[in-house]
Amino acid sequence: MLSQVIKLQSPTPLKYAAAQSNVPPLPRSVQEHLGQTLRADYYLRGDKPKYLGDPALPVEFDPYLYRLEQKERASRIMRIREHGTTAVAMALSDLIR
Repeated sequence: MLSQVIKLQSPTPLKYAAAQSNVPPLPRSVQEHLGQTLRADYYLRGDKPKYLGDPALPVEFDPYLYRLEQKERASRIMRIREHGTTAVAMALSDLIR
């Protein structure tokens, strides 16, 4: 159904296409119904995970995702280390006073 709609689309702007066509435009209620049907069809045909934990992205992205995860992990470790060092320094400075 989606392929039929795509074939009907033309590169000409809609205002010129409507002027060249002898077919009157569809009523608004019909347009809305067709839109809902197309969206439902598109949703049903979309890729779904086969099981819980099934990767949503293709395997080709794995190296990039791994590098991104490593960078985020290193950044988080540095933030924790800095906060911990600051907290210990403040606690020690309170003991010295």
